[in-house]
Amino acid sequence: MGKYFYYAIGEVILIVLGILIAVEVNNNNENNKSNQKIDLIMQDVLIELSRNIGNTHSLFRFYNQKDSIYKKYVNYEFSFDELTNEELYEIYNLTQDITEIELGQFAYEHLTNNLDVIPSKYKEAVEDLTKLNLSDKKGVELYNIKMDELVNDNTTYRVQNNPFYSSTKMLRDDLIKIILDWRFKNEAKHYWDTGINGHLNYALTYRDKAIKCYQKIAKSLDRPIIDQSFMVDEKTFELWEGVYYSRIFPERTLEVFEVEERLYYVFGNDNVESEIIPFSVSNGLDSHGNYFSIKVTARDTTIINEYDLYSKVNNH
Repeated sequence: MGKYFYYAIGEVILIVLGILIAVEVNNNNENNKSNQKIDLIMQDVLIELSRNIGNTHSLFRFYNQKDSIYKKYVNYEFSFDELTNEELYEIYNLTQDITEIELGQFAYEHLTNNLDVIPSKYKEAVEDLTKLNLSDKKGVELYNIKMDELVNDNTTYRVQNNPFYSSTKMLRDDLIKIILDWRFKNEAKHYWDTGINGHLNYALTYRDKAIKCYQKIAKSLDRPIIDQSFMVDEKTFELWEGVYYSRIFPERTLEVFEVEERLYYVFGNDNVESEIIPFSVSNGLDSHGNYFSIKVTARDTTIINEYDLYSKVNNH
């Protein structure tokens, strides 16, 4: 009987081991399925981030135009005779329109519905994505609303207080009188402050953090960390790169260079790098919200910002 007893015990142990192995294999299969599912979701997150980063450029272009008009208004305040009627109308209409950024989050929401099965390798990236969507994205969307409300308030005020609002064409003297009025000056300054210092800066912050999220996820997926939404093509790099010398302060230099397919600049020996974000062939924006333009002639190339002009001699 002892022999059969041990035989039975052996069978029970084998059965238990078989069950445990089957459970382990099943768990591994489920984990693999979950990991594959999260990998696919993360690929969708990358596509979404790429699209959102690209969408910020429409706002950069919009505020480049508004910044240029506002600076013209401020600089020509006491010499409007030098401006054309078209330029005066640009100033008059400065505060009457907006551009909003559409930032998607469908893939991110899909990810949050699967938080219980996210592998540990994505933990830090998910934390960064959460901050990006709950803080930085919300900031951009808040200013989308603020700017919309501001423009509506400006329009309402004009309807109620501007005797020329319904005119299809105003006399030049009437146009100048309106834009010289202290109420219009306040309206223009408030629009510029809210747009440039609020809306634009939140978009820049979102873009910077979205790129970092993108690269962190791409690295975990073993995919390229450089995306076309934030890379600079070779032609643009060749146009901008080089060492420029100030026309106002000859001892001051500006060096533009490439790091991981993105443009950066430093002033002189400052060693403080700032990114230049080209959003058109001849225009760029740095990470602090300062606009740059570049002009090329047969003789030299000049980078222009609000405070200075920097030139380099072109090689032939």
